[in-house]
Amino acid sequence: MATTASGARPIDLTRVSPEGLNLGGANFRAMYVNTNGNVTFRAAFATFTPMAFPFADQPMIAPWWADVDTRGGGQPTRNNVCFALEAARVVVTWHLVGYYNSHDDMQNSVQLVLSRAAGGAATDFDVEFRYHRCQWTTGDASGGMRGLGGTPAQAGFDLGDRRTALTLPFLSVVSEIEGQLPPPDHAR
Repeated sequence: MATTASGARPIDLTRVSPEGLNLGGANFRAMYVNTNGNVTFRAAFATFTPMAFPFADQPMIAPWWADVDTRGGGQPTRNNVCFALEAARVVVTWHLVGYYNSHDDMQNSVQLVLSRAAGGAATDFDVEFRYHRCQWTTGDASGGMRGLGGTPAQAGFDLGDRRTALTLPFLSVVSEIEGQLPPPDHAR
């Protein structure tokens, strides 16, 4: 696996599928792995606070788009964003990542698996989101406090046409996580 630097360089997908991956009728032969829990298909994307889909000018797949911060230390055993390419799939992992501003008292492990679809066209693929540990939803710059509140993580996809998107229903999970926190000192 190779570590990425905020999606700074394109990742060649032709090893996964020589024709690329089809997203909304367009084939993409490269993608960018972005630190903040998403992959994009035209350029790197550094925005850390999620916006409601559809909003993008480029396709995005986001298993956990949030204010990820890998500066908390512990590399290579934690705070990693990495990927692996295989003959018929690509696996992207955000492993034990912390949240902004250099917090790693709570960590998330999220994975995106893109696999060539059985029985479909060579460019068709399946999308799988895997969640192992999700302890925080929001970084400080997104209005969060102690990893929660503010603008929480978002998951889903956006075709980049400002019309077509799917957002996973996180709100019940986020509310459940936040409900486990003790009330702030001023509320007691």
